[in-house]
Amino acid sequence: MALGLSKFTILTGTAVPMAIVSSSASAHAFGTRYDLPIPLGIYLTGAGAAVFLSFMVMARFLKHRGELQGVFQFDMLSLPGTGWLGSALFRNVLGSLSIAIFSLVLATGFFGNADPLKNFTPTFVWIVWWVGMAYISALFGN
Repeated sequence: MALGLSKFTILTGTAVPMAIVSSSASAHAFGTRYDLPIPLGIYLTGAGAAVFLSFMVMARFLKHRGELQGVFQFDMLSLPGTGWLGSALFRNVLGSLSIAIFSLVLATGFFGNADPLKNFTPTFVWIVWWVGMAYISALFGN
């Protein structure tokens, strides 16, 4: 019983000050309102058809055939002049750069301009991360 009381005390001791200090959040409702140029039903039908057709294409061409035999593998580090990509120094520099960019995204998200068009975080997340990661995965693989 004493353990439950201390958890409750810790929870209220941190939650109450956070609730007092916090400000309102807009969630996904930032910017101006946008009305679709077509009726909502047509938009939803088209979106559903795109998802359905993509699954049909995947079902047609990506059938599971039991054990994977003869899987094509390519080691980029075996190419001449690319051995430095696997070095510990390069991995450490890349890891440090990733942490620095992540810290910048967090800092500009918490303390940057409230206008999403003038803030680095929405641009990075929606354009560089979501779109860029798809291209990087397509070009370089997993």
